[in-house]
Amino acid sequence: MKKIIAGLLAFTSVLFPAGMIQEQPLSCSGIITAHAETAIWNGTADTSWYYQKHTVITQENGREVSVFNISTPEELAGLAKLVRNGNEMRNTMINLTADIALNDTSNYENWDTEEPANNWIAIGAAPMESVHDGEMLCNNFCGIFNFSIN
Repeated sequence: MKKIIAGLLAFTSVLFPAGMIQEQPLSCSGIITAHAETAIWNGTADTSWYYQKHTVITQENGREVSVFNISTPEELAGLAKLVRNGNEMRNTMINLTADIALNDTSNYENWDTEEPANNWIAIGAAPMESVHDGEMLCNNFCGIFNFSIN
């Protein structure tokens, strides 16, 4: 009997690995949402989303705002790269449409001695090799960043 139960547990863990399906409480509509695991940043920057067709909205004051949706760590790194290179993102709205993981944090206790796989450079900050006389170069992000994920 113990072998049968162990076999069933092993079989279900193959079908439904931990973290693959997260049930949320039932809402009034009775919908259960399944989410895939969050992809971890591979260290690259994807700026292709910025050069593709996107939505433009016109505000009440007549100002046009370009709207971009980003959903991957690589696209977020692309935003950081664009800003570092001088694009302030004026008249731009960035919608973060997914949870983003920049590093696998399972080994964070050892990051003092074993650096994480990738080093994140904050949006607007220059890489450490760009620091001159102790001052970090910085470019401003002047757009709208919407990070409320439903």
